Amino acid sequence: MGADQWIKVSTTSSGGSLYNVSLDGQQVVSVNTSSYGYLPGDSPFYLGPSTVALGGWQDQDAYYRNLKVSDGNGTLIYENNLNGDKVREEFGVTTNAYSQCVSPIRFSGDHLMRNRTLTHHIQLDGPKRDRYVWLGDFYVSATSLVVSTGDYDSFRGTIVSTLDNAAPSGGVGIDNPMGIAQPYAQAWVGTGAIILSDYQLDFLNSIALYYEQ
Repeated sequence: MGADQWIKVSTTSSGGSLYNVSLDGQQVVSVNTSSYGYLPGDSPFYLGPSTVALGGWQDQDAYYRNLKVSDGNGTLIYENNLNGDKVREEFGVTTNAYSQCVSPIRFSGDHLMRNRTLTHHIQLDGPKRDRYVWLGDFYVSATSLVVSTGDYDSFRGTIVSTLDNAAPSGGVGIDNPMGIAQPYAQAWVGTGAIILSDYQLDFLNSIALYYEQ
């Protein structure tokens, strides 16, 4: 393998926690994730058998094309050449969709402004790592903003994006994803991202701080 060379990567799972990885038809890795022993039972971050993700290691760049996903019988269930306009929205690597949004009414001092384009910032805990809005970590930023810069736009953008991506049940994810289209974000939240009640309470406290100001 070398730079500027396309490699066929194949990952297969025979069920459960068993995974095999091959490069250009040659198996290079075979792992059983259940042997890690870091959690009692199934991981709460496991999203089920119908999910797939792509990515390189930290500080590495990787390019992908011609993604195909098949079931255990070899039936093709998903295919994407990764060149379409919607790829970034589906795989969660778009820019902040709330950076420019139109507000029909907004008060600014003594002036009432209508149909103004606003910039909504979003607070990310580790943007280089995962581009998620971790609600528990956001509460730390929220309490700091109240007594420092007073950047309530960051409050607003984070709250609005989190509520917009809430699951149909009404639950908000503890790690609300940024840069992913709403249907995929709602699916992410609905598959198990509602697992820490203290993060939910931290989010409610953040909303309370915003309205108190």
